Amino acid sequence: MMNTKMKKRDLHSSDEEYYSPYFEKYDADGDSYSLSWRYLGAFIDEDDEYYPRKVLWAAYYDPNYSGFQIGEYSYYDWENSQWDNSTCVEGATCSKMDCHNTNTTSTTWSLVGVYKETLEFDNDTFFEQLFKHQGVCLWGGDNSNYQFMQTMRDDDMSNFDSGCYKVKSGIYIGPKPIEGGDLKLAVYSDTYCMTELSSYSVDDYITSSTGKSWTNAFSKWNSMMDAYKICQPCRAYSKYNNTQDEWSDHRKRNLVEYEDGQGDAEANGFNCYDDAGYRNCNQCYKFETKTDMEEASRDDLELATSQGTIIAIDVDGEMYGGTVSYETDAPTEMQDADADVAYSSMGFAGVVIVIVGVLFSGLLAKKHRRKRRVITREDDQPTFDNELLS
Repeated sequence: MMNTKMKKRDLHSSDEEYYSPYFEKYDADGDSYSLSWRYLGAFIDEDDEYYPRKVLWAAYYDPNYSGFQIGEYSYYDWENSQWDNSTCVEGATCSKMDCHNTNTTSTTWSLVGVYKETLEFDNDTFFEQLFKHQGVCLWGGDNSNYQFMQTMRDDDMSNFDSGCYKVKSGIYIGPKPIEGGDLKLAVYSDTYCMTELSSYSVDDYITSSTGKSWTNAFSKWNSMMDAYKICQPCRAYSKYNNTQDEWSDHRKRNLVEYEDGQGDAEANGFNCYDDAGYRNCNQCYKFETKTDMEEASRDDLELATSQGTIIAIDVDGEMYGGTVSYETDAPTEMQDADADVAYSSMGFAGVVIVIVGVLFSGLLAKKHRRKRRVITREDDQPTFDNELLS
């Protein structure tokens, strides 16, 4: 698979040149607010001899949208189980950002691709990039939730970037993907953290920097990550008017979009000024260019489904994944919504399908690779070139 991280960032220079074959073209030729994403969970890559843990996430595209603003959408409030119209501006269609809807006939969102990344927690990894960009604005940078997540990621979970942590002979601790896209730590007897000692407690060996038991710490971690199992825009945003007129005067990363994922000011003031010095950063672009992101394969999804650790996803009419905890056919905060959205669950029975290069799927059949995905223009609409190569 092509490595899209073309150049490591020089922290002492404003020259941050990254090439983005997947998501950047939306900003150059289209509307980045027509892109969304969601977190699916993690799985153990049993086809790799070292059994690494991998994160899975999916990206989506709304071909009917070209409003260039957050204010066109309503968002699902995962904490209160209702649609939130507070960002909808006067005259907007207030469309539901519902790419998480597995009933694809009732949503305008189309799957762009499913991607995987190594389950790590240090700098330039999935969670680090998520927390400091979109996380700080969605959770709130000044409240305890964001601080908790950063403390747990940086002070606790970064100790497990190499996989298993050896406590003593025959005792190892490592991340364990579990049902519903959640995570926990578990005690194992082997160096690859594959043979779990289920009667052993992690708390008997190590403590969390959060001051909580590991059970309670992961309960909060998983609850906060629920925000991303629901459809979120790739473009970072705030749900309240947040305009900092002086921002461009003291921020060093006031860069144009095609250089580093930076965004223009949101038309209605729903701006996200993140922990890395960016405004309205393209989160999907950051995953692609700053982590080891690559396209997931059909085998990856089948393996994750058999392990029962990811949430449900429809790929070209075929279902993968297991149980989820949301029903989004709830009323909105401002008005009743039609009960036509179901964040449905499926059992994780074995799935046998054949998917090869279907439009918007973004998946790889085993023993094949794709040409670099580019976006061309036909009748002013983005299209994809996903030709498979042997």
